[in-house]
Order: sequence, then C-alpha cells, then structure tokens
Amino acid sequence: MSDNGGALSTFFTSVFRSNTKLVSIPENLFKNNPQATDLSYAFKRCFLLSAVPAGLLKCLPNLTSVYQTFNNCDGLTSIPEGLFDNNTKVRNFTGAFNYCTKLTSIPEDLFINNTEVTDFSYLFKGCTVLSGRVKIGSHNVTNANEFCANCGAITVIVPAGSTTETTFLNVAKSLTNLTVETF
Repeated sequence: MSDNGGALSTFFTSVFRSNTKLVSIPENLFKNNPQATDLSYAFKRCFLLSAVPAGLLKCLPNLTSVYQTFNNCDGLTSIPEGLFDNNTKVRNFTGAFNYCTKLTSIPEDLFINNTEVTDFSYLFKGCTVLSGRVKIGSHNVTNANEFCANCGAITVIVPAGSTTETTFLNVAKSLTNLTVETF
C-alpha cells in the first residue's frame, strides 16, 4: 500500500469501511507499512468479517489510533490473544469494538502492553453477549465513558493508585456490569 509518489502510507482511515463482502483479512496486510499510525474506521461495518488474525497489527509499532477500527463487525465472535502486543504507542481505543454483537470474551492481557492509552470510551459498548476480565496497562486513562455499556459482566484490572483506576471507578458508578480491580 502506498500513497503519492510511492511513499508509504501512515493513515489507513476507512480503508475497508463498510465493505459488505469482506469476510477475512490476510495476517500480513500491513507488513510493508510499519510507519502506519492510524487505523480509524479501517474495518468499520464489515458485517461479514468473522475473524481478526492474531498477527494483523504486529508490524505496526507506531500505531496510535484504533478509533472505531472494528466497530459494527457483527461477525466477530472473538478477539485474538496478543492482537495489540506490539502496539505500545496506541493512545486511542475509542469504540474499537463497539456493537460487535457476537463477541463473547476478551483475552485478559489484551491491553497490558498499551501503556500510553488515554481513551477507552465506548470500547465494548453494545457487545451484548460479551463478558470477561481484561487488564489495562496504562496508568493515564482519562476517558472510559460507556466502556462496556449494554454488555455482560466485565471486570477491568487496572494499576493501583493511577489515573486509570480513578477513571474506571467513576465509570463503574453508572455501569452496574463493570467491576474494577487493581494490580
């Protein structure tokens, strides 16, 4: 993938958005674009997408935003372990999986390496059958509004005494399905 003049692209915003025929993604899709920073809306409303390869994002160390990347991917039933392990610079996970109505579980260490995240708002909103436990590695989350609104029971495990703990404790006041633990 390249943009003008053969230069490698850094933005893949809406690259497959609303592609109603997309059923799978090759694991090496982004292998030639390690400088990519933004996947906002990249696969939003790809209703037939049934799985995300575990190594899809491993070659994107500079990724900073996955804003609504998999929003409304109704065919997704699971998130692979280690999906974001190499994306330590991500700051924004807003709505990344919201309204993925068939998601049933979350890998517990999914976000443990994402230490720069500040926004987890609407991340799993509307994932009606989703439940589980997930560790948050960032100490600096300032927005987690409706993190898991309209989901099953979700437990977040956050750094003790951090801004992240305060943020999630405040969100849990309005989301009865959210439990906050610390490590």
